[in-house]
Amino acid sequence: MWGSLPHTGLVYTALVWKAKLKTPVDRWIFALVSGGVVALALLGAQAPPARTDPRTFLDTYCIACHNQKLRTAGLALDSADVSKPAASPDLWERVIEKLRAGSMPPPGSPRPDAATYRGVATSLENEIDRAWAASPNPGRSNAVHRLNRAEYNNAIRDLFALDLDVRPLLPGDETADGSFDNFADVLSISTAHLERYMSVARQVTRLATGLPPASPSLETFEIPLHVLQDDRQSEDLPLGSRGGIAVRHYFQSTASTLSEFACNGSIRIISRAWGGHSGSTFASTENC
Repeated sequence: MWGSLPHTGLVYTALVWKAKLKTPVDRWIFALVSGGVVALALLGAQAPPARTDPRTFLDTYCIACHNQKLRTAGLALDSADVSKPAASPDLWERVIEKLRAGSMPPPGSPRPDAATYRGVATSLENEIDRAWAASPNPGRSNAVHRLNRAEYNNAIRDLFALDLDVRPLLPGDETADGSFDNFADVLSISTAHLERYMSVARQVTRLATGLPPASPSLETFEIPLHVLQDDRQSEDLPLGSRGGIAVRHYFQSTASTLSEFACNGSIRIISRAWGGHSGSTFASTENC
């Protein structure tokens, strides 16, 4: 009998240890351990459960309600070809969902055991997956996905290590449902888009390569009127400061290295401070 069981190596080892046992306590421990070994051997020797035929399963548990006459929940499984579930994947995905949840048949009706539920659901899933793998259909995809303003701005930062904000220089992006602006289906490429993106690309490449500007440029940095100016406004401002704004700006230069940095021309900075209903304007010009 011992030789017919699996794991005979474990049983043989247990028999060898039995010869070394001396006290009754040792023999009781041996009996418990060897009983567990035999139980594992018997479980391993059991044959796997028989595969349930999906057609038989449907005829037994489903057809009474889901037939051509009643069409409960809009399903008629008596005429559906269960041997080819890939031909109607939407239908059989609904069936698989109910089988996985164990919600059908309804309470009060004859119900299969859990192993039968899993077997039929797995069989249907495998057939659908096998058919899809043989002929995959990923659906329609756009040939071109234009970068929106935020994505284009991030691409500049990642490629050139330039902390620029070019979003105000680009046209607004369309949204699919009023919220998301990164859907390829709605990101059109018009002539205006192409011209603005090319213009921004020229400015960015001149900054990245150190070419001098083609013409004087004007940059305006505004503080929103509703922002309170009674506390420190940025990590770039000194501790204890109140209000104001810190600006990082890239100036173009013809220098090849940082030590040779030089600019040809002048930089004019105009600041306007508002207090109450009147304001003061300050201007300074730096020549270099």
